[in-house]
Amino acid sequence: MKILIAGGTGLVGKALTAHFLEHGHDVVILTTSSKYVNQERLSYISWNPSQLTHAVSADEQFDAIINLAGSSVAKRWSHAHKQSLLNSRISSTQTLGKIVASLHHQPSVFIQASAIGYYASSPEPQDEHSPNAHSFLGTITSQWEQTAEDVLPENLRKVTFRISTVLSNEGGALEPMVKLTRWGIASPLATGKQHVSWVHITDLVNATDYAITNTQMKGVYNVCADEVVSQKVFARTLAKVLKSPFFLPAVPAFILKLVLGEQACLVLDDQNINNAKLKASGFVFTYPLLHAALNHLYGKN
Repeated sequence: MKILIAGGTGLVGKALTAHFLEHGHDVVILTTSSKYVNQERLSYISWNPSQLTHAVSADEQFDAIINLAGSSVAKRWSHAHKQSLLNSRISSTQTLGKIVASLHHQPSVFIQASAIGYYASSPEPQDEHSPNAHSFLGTITSQWEQTAEDVLPENLRKVTFRISTVLSNEGGALEPMVKLTRWGIASPLATGKQHVSWVHITDLVNATDYAITNTQMKGVYNVCADEVVSQKVFARTLAKVLKSPFFLPAVPAFILKLVLGEQACLVLDDQNINNAKLKASGFVFTYPLLHAALNHLYGKN
C-alpha cells in the first residue's frame, strides 16, 4: 500500500510511519519543512495548509490518507494558540479535501483524527452517539470532524477516530506525569475520582492499520482501552510500575485552574469513554488493561 499522512512527524505519525514501513508499505508525509530527506519507501511532499496549498501530483495513487495534522494541545492555551488549535485543524483538513479532489485515483479510505475532548465531562459512559461538549475542546473536535465531512466526497469511506490519552514512552501527554512520578512528587489531582480513558500507542497504530484494511469500518469510533480508571488509580499504577512513592496529598482543583487556566480541563474533566463499537468491528486490543500497558512502556526503566 501507499499511505499519505498529514501530521506524520508527530508522536502518532512517527509510530504509524515506522509500523507501515516495517510491514512493507510506502509512506508519504506532508510537511511544511524542507529539512526532511526522502528515503527508501518514505518520501515527503511539501504543503502549506494555512494557505490551502500543496505540491501533491494529481497522478499520485494513495491507498489511504490519514489526517493527524494540527497544533499541539499540550502547549499553553493563550488566545493566539487557541486560534491556532482550531485554524490548523480546519485548514489542514480543507487542504486534504483539495488534494483528494485533485487526484485522478481516489484513495480507498480517509482516516480522520479527533479526540475524546469531543464529549462533555461526565462520570457516565460516553459512546459515539453522545453529544459533543459546549466547550473549547468540544468545539474544536466537532468542527474538525464536520470539516472532513464537508470537504470529502460522499462515496469515500471515512473513519473518524476519537482518540483518548495516548500512552507512549516517546513523549506525549504521559511524559510530564512520568517525570513527576520519578521525582517522587506524584499525587492525585483534585478529587482523583475523575475517569481517565487511555490507549497504548501500539493499539492506536494497530487500530489505524485495521481500519485501513477492514472495508466494513466507517463512521466514528472511540479509540480507548477497556479499562477506564480514576485519575488516582492511574497515578498510583504508574507509581507502582516506576517503583516510586505515591503518598502526597491531592492537588486541589482551584490550584490546577490557577496554574493551567482553561487547560486544566485536560486533567479535571471526567472522561468515561466506551469502546464497544471498535471492539464490535473485530478489533482486538493488545493492551486492554492499564498495568500491563504501563509495564510494557516503563517496567524496565
